[in-house]
Amino acid sequence: MLMRVTLAQRWGTAPTWTHEIAQALAPPAPLMLIIISARLLYGAMQAGVPGNGGIPTGSALETLALSALAGLCLWWATRPVLPGWLVMGWNRLPDFLRWPIWRVIFTLHVLWLPWSNFTYQLPDALAGIYHNDAIAYIHVDADLVRQGINPYTDDGAFWVAASRYPLGSATPMLGGVTWGNDPLRYPTTPNQIAHLTQQVTDLATRATNDFDPRTIHNYPAGAFLLVLPLVWAGLPSVILLNFVMVLAMFGLLLWLVPRRDWLMVLVVLAASPVMFLTGMIDDFDALCIVFVIAAWFWRDHRRLSPILLGIGASVKQLAWFFIPFYLLEVARREGARAALQRGAWLGGAFLLPNLPFIVLSPHAWLQSMFIPMTDPMYPLGYGAIDLVLGRIVPAQPHLLWTVLEAGTLVALLVYQWRRPAITSDGLLLALAPLWFAWRSPLDYFAYAGLLALFLYYLPRSQRVAEQPQTVDDVPEALAAT
Repeated sequence: MLMRVTLAQRWGTAPTWTHEIAQALAPPAPLMLIIISARLLYGAMQAGVPGNGGIPTGSALETLALSALAGLCLWWATRPVLPGWLVMGWNRLPDFLRWPIWRVIFTLHVLWLPWSNFTYQLPDALAGIYHNDAIAYIHVDADLVRQGINPYTDDGAFWVAASRYPLGSATPMLGGVTWGNDPLRYPTTPNQIAHLTQQVTDLATRATNDFDPRTIHNYPAGAFLLVLPLVWAGLPSVILLNFVMVLAMFGLLLWLVPRRDWLMVLVVLAASPVMFLTGMIDDFDALCIVFVIAAWFWRDHRRLSPILLGIGASVKQLAWFFIPFYLLEVARREGARAALQRGAWLGGAFLLPNLPFIVLSPHAWLQSMFIPMTDPMYPLGYGAIDLVLGRIVPAQPHLLWTVLEAGTLVALLVYQWRRPAITSDGLLLALAPLWFAWRSPLDYFAYAGLLALFLYYLPRSQRVAEQPQTVDDVPEALAAT
């Protein structure tokens, strides 16, 4: 049988609180793989920062490899059976390399990574000094709604946002007068801020088309309606809602987790630098992902579950990628009719917050929803696009990457449909097409580790039904729970 050897047993003493902490810092293999994935993703973040002229070839290859390996680690972590080659490789390592202390040191290293930058950025975030245009835009849009103005028809609010939040910058456009049409000459952040600041004060310079004012309203209405109460209350920042939603996700996860594993899971959650640095400070993906997780958490509720996912889809387009995997899983478990019924509830929940704006200006609303796909933006990301950014392959038209992204989505759906087992793996697979996108910023993957943890702790019936392997003595770092 598969055996889990605790640190207390290996070190020959009775379990104490110190050993419980040690166990949490050197958890079983699946959780350790999630920590490793978090470190790899942080490494990709450091290697793949775009600069004027693209990124060096070596950095591009490093980013590509680290982000791909991070995804594979999450996939292996959520399998009920670890890959045999991984178990065999571990068992062949010298004894001193398998000592738990090395895993403890590695975990402590990853735990330390986010805090210096996080604590440095936190005062600005809480004070409403945003360093990202997306979070600044939904604050301004919520303020427009508070004033009775339709954000989807007020392009001028872009310049209001640029004036109020200059450090948030804005997304530069390909083909503008200032930066030209070379996809490999992504303007640096100081350069963007300088030109944006100039255009705020000098109306004549706005004809350069360096920015698209319509990007002020390129998210569904749920995004700014959720933060509206905070704006109405006069709070300087909407970042607080991110923290509330992250705590809600932690709560849903711990509800699934056996109490004996709580400390381990909290350690894994804390050892996620990208989640803290981009998911909680720079963007508002937490407002979307929390509803995705809640939809799977209450997946047995035929109305509540799709309504939750519909609300997530009404916040950010990121949630749209989860919808086909969700409906496919429902269709396989309950039949096509049930999937259609849930799809109707999901669609209704998406439309409800957006309906007033659709009625007021249907063309402006529809155009806004697809601005992220239709605007001539520079390539950017931590996935396959690094092959272009590092000049490893020639730059290809934006449309080709859209086809590649859509093709990956279809292929994964076919894979899910044809698998003998019915699983909730869509929680991870939904992010894979974004790895092949023209723009795949890191915030898309900031909560991947949390999604993997949630998938790992879903009831056994939701995971792949396979027989556990037989290993006489698997060290605790490779023992599947």
